[in-house]
Amino acid sequence: MNQIIELERAISAANHRTQQTAAERDELRKRREAIDEMIKIQLTDGNWNYDPYMHGMANGLLVAQAVMYDLHDFKGLSAPDKWLDSRENPPTPQEAPAP
Repeated sequence: MNQIIELERAISAANHRTQQTAAERDELRKRREAIDEMIKIQLTDGNWNYDPYMHGMANGLLVAQAVMYDLHDFKGLSAPDKWLDSRENPPTPQEAPAP
C-alpha cells in the first residue's frame, strides 16, 4: 500500500514538473517571437542603416536572438557605406525632462 502511495506521489510530482516545463517552454517561445518581431522591424531599410545608433540596435537584437536560439555562428551587420541620416550637424541628444 505504501508503494502505491509513493508511486502516485511520484507520478503527481512528474506531472507537475511537466506542466511547469510546458509553461516555461511557452514563455520562452513568446520571448523568441517578440525578439523575432523586433528584429523584423529593425532590419527594414531605413531603420538599421539610418545612423550608427540604429545599426547598433539591430546588431544588439541579432545578438539577443543568437543567445535565445543558442546560435554559435552569429554574424552582425556591417555598416553601410553611407548612413541615411547624413546631416552635417545631427541634433545633439537631450536629457529627458524630469517628470
